[in-house]
Amino acid sequence: MTQQFTQSPAEGSLIAYKAFDENMQCRGFQYEVGKTYTHDGRVKMCSSGFHACENPLDTLNYYPLVGSRFAIVEYAGEVERKSEGDSKVCGATLTVKAEVKFGSLIEKAVGYIIGKAKEATSGDRSPAATSGECSPAATSGDHSPAATSGECSHAATSGDHSPAATLGDCSPAATSGDRSPAATSGDRSPAATSGDYSPAATSGDRSPAATSGNYSHAATSGDHSPAATSGDHSPAATSGDRSHTATSGDYSPAEAKGKNSAAAAIGRGAKARAGKTGGVALAEYDNKGNLVAMFASLVGENGIEPDTWYRLENGGPVKCTGNT
Repeated sequence: MTQQFTQSPAEGSLIAYKAFDENMQCRGFQYEVGKTYTHDGRVKMCSSGFHACENPLDTLNYYPLVGSRFAIVEYAGEVERKSEGDSKVCGATLTVKAEVKFGSLIEKAVGYIIGKAKEATSGDRSPAATSGECSPAATSGDHSPAATSGECSHAATSGDHSPAATLGDCSPAATSGDRSPAATSGDRSPAATSGDYSPAATSGDRSPAATSGNYSHAATSGDHSPAATSGDHSPAATSGDRSHTATSGDYSPAEAKGKNSAAAAIGRGAKARAGKTGGVALAEYDNKGNLVAMFASLVGENGIEPDTWYRLENGGPVKCTGNT
């Protein structure tokens, strides 16, 4: 099916979100916070001009969750939008306003989806549900779930104890309240949570899961689907091939079961394990929280065994025993 795009004049400016690699480059072009860039020549979606996404979670369709950086950007003048699918936009003049951490990106995604929702409620215990394609659902009250079953249909909640779930492809789910899980089952459908005790899970290919709250699990089962957590005591696990796992919170394990998948545990007291064709990365901190050592290895090298938990101690990997 041929993609169609529409031209939209921006009244004043348009705020969007852009992903970069670890060096803040996109397709080899170097960006810096605070600078404005202008493209000379024709602006064409997916070909020329500066690209970003109005929905922060859609940036994960183009850059992986693990190892990427994100920023708020502002367009001036006309922009070109996709007529279907995600919220990708393209324009000639773009300003990189500020870099944002992933936890903040999740909260901004919830705000975006709530603002765009066709079925929205603001009272506590008020569910929202949609079943058509490209039909978002959003709630902002506590104990108010949101669910969608059509493709390209977002679900978001911002109240505590309010889950969000989607079933169609390209349909993200996001929550920002405590104890509010997010789950997706379609391909290319990310799930993200920012509240404590709020797990995120995906089962489709190329569907990342991320959490930023403490005690919040992230898990994916599809291929090319990374999982990441930044809160303390927050494990991350992946079972799909080429699906990396990363944790940055203290005492947060990282596990990668799929082929060619790496597990990185960067927090104090964290541990990692990977399958026989994977790799592990570990960090060690002193009692003051200072980083004192790093270690990375393929499984099968440097004594690293498959499906075995390791932590870093005195600069070297140590097998974990029991619950340690």
